Amino acid sequence: MTHQQPGTLDPEFGKLGLATVPPEKGRNPDVESLQVVAVDSLGEGSLAFCGFSAGLETSLMFTKMLRDGTWDEDTGHVKVVTNEEAPDSSHQYVSLASVIIDGKQAYLAVGQPAYYETEHYQVLHTVSVARYDSTFNAVSEFGNKGITWPEPGKPWIPIQSQDSTQKNTSPSPALAPATRPAKMPFISRSSRPITVIGDHIQVLYPLKIEDESGAITSEDVWITSFDLHTGKPQSSINLKDRNNTPVKMLHGVFQADGSFFLLARNTESRVVVLRYKRDGSLDQQFADGKGEIDVFGDVDALVTGFEASNGRLIITRAVWKPNRNPTNVFCFTSDGKRDGTFNDGQALALQRDPESGLAMVQVHIDAQRRIVLAGSQLKGTIQEMNVVRLLEDGKLDPTFGTDGYFDYGRDLRTANALFLEQDAIRVLTEFPTAGSQPFLERVAKLFA
Repeated sequence: MTHQQPGTLDPEFGKLGLATVPPEKGRNPDVESLQVVAVDSLGEGSLAFCGFSAGLETSLMFTKMLRDGTWDEDTGHVKVVTNEEAPDSSHQYVSLASVIIDGKQAYLAVGQPAYYETEHYQVLHTVSVARYDSTFNAVSEFGNKGITWPEPGKPWIPIQSQDSTQKNTSPSPALAPATRPAKMPFISRSSRPITVIGDHIQVLYPLKIEDESGAITSEDVWITSFDLHTGKPQSSINLKDRNNTPVKMLHGVFQADGSFFLLARNTESRVVVLRYKRDGSLDQQFADGKGEIDVFGDVDALVTGFEASNGRLIITRAVWKPNRNPTNVFCFTSDGKRDGTFNDGQALALQRDPESGLAMVQVHIDAQRRIVLAGSQLKGTIQEMNVVRLLEDGKLDPTFGTDGYFDYGRDLRTANALFLEQDAIRVLTEFPTAGSQPFLERVAKLFA
């Protein structure tokens, strides 16, 4: 029987604890993997992925990995069928959620449709939601052939690759249809969170306007509700802070009752936590009536993580450059007070050694209120994937890995997603390849 020491690889998963995200059939998984743009857990260890094959960036597809790290051949690779009536980039998914609808497995995917206006050639990025059944077939009765989006109205015109109405216009090169999915440095379910509450789908997203050069000129946060069965947009609310000013979204986390937390930048360049009620109104009683937690100031190259569960709010702060900065961990109670049981109520600085930085941006809180963080140790130009577990009081868990940490050296480079189970921790990471080939995307399974 395998000795199950927490914070070590499970040798019975994949190949000695590592499994390549399966590429299309016929491609060699030793040298290629699916390039992942979105991922979610199906529970009990299985994972669903949305991504593309190297060299075929315009063709997204779904696939699944079973709990033992093998490819779900019954599912195979299911290509995303594009609805040509939808605005461009509607199917360029940035978030994937595994949900149960009417007692059956289903998936919701979040896209970012693009519009333009002819006076200033600005581009607007909004939100789309696609619904798929358990085999990744679009649910045709949902929205328009399986996908829905709120119309922004005038003066915005949808960017469409085959739109004949554009043939007499001369849009800026910045308005060209997207040619590949966005490959984000950190995948996070909380960057475009989506949930099902009763008969409604709720999604949080940033609404952005770009100028002709592609620079963002306006950005704020919206929540839009859709009918679960028809896909019809129900309402859209522009979220504001206690001063009724817009904020820029970093992360959002829905709660079971439909309320949600938002980690955001405000207009004063502060990073704050806000809590909203199910109807989208700001909870003014949060944080002893302040309406927000002022956590820290914004800086260049800032990366963050956020989680809200088990009565706790965990925020991580790291600076990507220069490379010798720690990760700061902040812990509050769900009502917005400093959690005195964590590091005596103070922020915790995590750093493995003074010559390297640490950027832990994936965050989860387990049922024992322990905090699991995943990210990168920054050694010059090299990133090395690290996982750390903190006890409820903020101390490193001595039973986990080596002095509370797991790392695999230079053969695993970062942590793009993190999933907890009762007895396991799964991390989506990257394995370096030779030359200019894309890194292999792999899942590491650790004993919990």
